Amino acid sequence: MIIFCDSLQIVSCNVRDKDQYGRNVATCRVGSEELNSWLVSNGFAVAYRQYSKDYIPLEERAKAEQRGVWEGPFTPPNEWRKQQKGK
Repeated sequence: MIIFCDSLQIVSCNVRDKDQYGRNVATCRVGSEELNSWLVSNGFAVAYRQYSKDYIPLEERAKAEQRGVWEGPFTPPNEWRKQQKGK
């Protein structure tokens, strides 16, 4: 578990996995609020499908409601990286 503390609230993160680059894949909370869900629901993050299917419905709803990055044209990071490899 990784714990961050700011002057207002404690954010705790449970590392679930490592990605292909060795970065932590974690679920983070502030109290009872899961930050991952909040970020995806509001269009500030995309579902990391390789490690969890949990957030896909939240992403699809954010996209349908044009929240956050889905307000306008947006290329998900994995698609952007694929496009850059071909250049």
